[in-house]
Amino acid sequence: MRRAFLSYLYSRLLLVLAGFGNLKGNVEFWDIGKKQLISKFLAPDTTFLQWCPDGEHIVTATTAPRLRVSNGYRIWHYTGSLLHEVMTPTETELWQVMWLPVPEGRFEQKEISYKAVKSIATATPQEKAAVYRPPGAKGRPSPVKLHDEVKLTKQQMPAVQDPEKVKRSLSKKLDQIEKLKEQRAAGKVLEKNQVAKIETEEALRKELEELEL
Repeated sequence: MRRAFLSYLYSRLLLVLAGFGNLKGNVEFWDIGKKQLISKFLAPDTTFLQWCPDGEHIVTATTAPRLRVSNGYRIWHYTGSLLHEVMTPTETELWQVMWLPVPEGRFEQKEISYKAVKSIATATPQEKAAVYRPPGAKGRPSPVKLHDEVKLTKQQMPAVQDPEKVKRSLSKKLDQIEKLKEQRAAGKVLEKNQVAKIETEEALRKELEELEL
């Protein structure tokens, strides 16, 4: 499976690997401690993925401005079960989705389970998702061969991202947010995506705090 996204939950040694963008939306959950695949499913057209503070769930979303159609979000359990789905009305755009912050230690850490919880729907769509192309690329052959898949063995499983690199990345994003806040305080009118970026500050700080434990 080709991958373009990785998210590591350090506190539980859970890893999400996914193929978004021009890939068809494969999502895999791995138990890093045992080096075993827990679940896999499809989440086509995903532009955003984030762990829930409880360490049990993720939210995937299709948001503007990356995609302006079929916007909405879904909540999944790491065992691959779809638990909740909300799609926006036609002609309505969804710009951001995020979990509400909670105090540290609010959720009890549970043992990793390989048994799927009850789902509201089949987590793996049967229809093949269409490939998104930018407006200027419509009608032209794609230079990239899409949806190539390979089997991921334990030996092939990619190394977990270095926590220090993740910290540096989070710190860089927080620095950018501080600059945007200074510009707003000085009277500058910010773009929608810049305002949305500022609103992620609390979640980013929470993630950074978890890595520093």
